[in-house]
Amino acid sequence: MKAIHYIGCLLAALSCYSCSGYLDIRPYGRTIPKTAEEFSALIHNHLNNIDIGNDALLIGNISSTAMWDTGCGDDFENCLTSAAGSTLPIYLGEAAYSVSRGYDYRDLYAIIRDCNLAIHEMKEDGTEEANLTRGTAYALRGTAYYQLMRLYCEAPETGKFDSQQGVPLVTSFDMEAKPLRSTLQETIGQIESDLKEAIG
Repeated sequence: MKAIHYIGCLLAALSCYSCSGYLDIRPYGRTIPKTAEEFSALIHNHLNNIDIGNDALLIGNISSTAMWDTGCGDDFENCLTSAAGSTLPIYLGEAAYSVSRGYDYRDLYAIIRDCNLAIHEMKEDGTEEANLTRGTAYALRGTAYYQLMRLYCEAPETGKFDSQQGVPLVTSFDMEAKPLRSTLQETIGQIESDLKEAIG
C-alpha cells in the first residue's frame, strides 16, 4: 500500500513539473529572433513592404495617397484626369469609417511590436548590423506612432497638449501589457525621441 502511495506522489510531482514549460507564454507559431541578422530580417520585412508598394500605413502607396490626398482635397476635378481617379471612393465617409480602418490600428501596433523586439531583445551590440537594425527599428517605431497620432488623435491645440489624449505607448515587448492612452504631449515626445535615437 505504501508503494502505491509513493508512486502516486511521484506521478503528481512529475505532472506538476511538466506543466511549467507548457504554461510559459510564447507567441504561437513564431520564434523570437536571437541574432542581429534575424532581427534585421524581421525589420526589413516592413521595409520591403514599403519598397514594393504594399505599405499603405507607414509611408503610403499610390492608392492610399490618391484616396486621402486627392479624393479628400478640394480640387476634385484635378484627380479625375489622372489614372488614380478611377479608384477613388464615391462616398468618402466609406473610406474614413469602413471596417478595414480598424486594421490600421492593429497593423501599426504589429510594426511597433516588431520594432520593440529588435530594440530591446537583441543582445548583440556594437556591430554595424546591430546598430543599423536598432536605428531602423527606432525610425519605423517613430513613424508608426506618428501615423497613429495623425489618424486617431484630435487635432492638436496650442497649449493643450498635456490635456489632449494621445495613443497608448508601448515601448517594450510584453504580450500581457494593457497600456493606457498617453497625453498628446507624451506621444509627441515619444515620436521625437525615437526619431532622434534613429539618427543618433
